Amino acid sequence: MSLDFNYARVENQDALFRVSDGTAMDEEKGKSYMTGEFNYIIWAGLTVGLGDVTEKNVEKWSERCYALSLAKSPIGSFFEKGEDGKSIHRDLTPTVEDMKKYIGLGTNCSRLTDKQFYKKIGELVERQAQAHVSLQNHKSTK
Repeated sequence: MSLDFNYARVENQDALFRVSDGTAMDEEKGKSYMTGEFNYIIWAGLTVGLGDVTEKNVEKWSERCYALSLAKSPIGSFFEKGEDGKSIHRDLTPTVEDMKKYIGLGTNCSRLTDKQFYKKIGELVERQAQAHVSLQNHKSTK
């Protein structure tokens, strides 16, 4: 299934895009690209299980995105080029205020209850913990 989204009902659509200055890899100067935050919100929808952003669920979106960041999910991370040309990590976990500008955004993401979502987060944390131990074991055998 493809990830589909529709921002036609978002009030300030200009805030969802930025014009490239040409310094980022694979970007043309003057061309419009999604902001990192907008891209994050769309992809996070797959994990947070809320689908559309509405006035009623902006707090739930922020809560679930924060839970993802606590689970140290790569979904909540973004790497961008710093002023010195090196990659820097930026946390994109949206606040409630951040989420308000996306009211009207629609996606085809599956909806999850709180119970389903937090079960999914627990499983994510468990897999990451197991991978962490596995990596330690691999390093100690070298």
